[in-house]
Amino acid sequence: FLMKLDAGKGTAPYRTTANNLYSPVEGEGETIVEGKSFPWRRGDVLVVPSWLQHSHRASSDAVLFRVTDEPTLSKLGFLREEPEGGPENGKSSADFRLRSL
Repeated sequence: FLMKLDAGKGTAPYRTTANNLYSPVEGEGETIVEGKSFPWRRGDVLVVPSWLQHSHRASSDAVLFRVTDEPTLSKLGFLREEPEGGPENGKSSADFRLRSL
């Protein structure tokens, strides 16, 4: 799965039981995990473990490659996701899916 991010743009905060590995194919930016910023550029690898809220923001046009165990967890019935802003916004975890921008 490839995620394109335009310069200055970012993703909504996201939390899931899936583990995620991201590798920037081009560009630079940062990933915020539980409030802590991790800068990245082409060639880096970022790992976001299960159930840690994270989002991405590009400082230049960027493409992130994502590898995840989400399909396996979904098939086994173990996948859970939290909507942007948390469960208090009235959406169930089934209503939210990661969107590429």
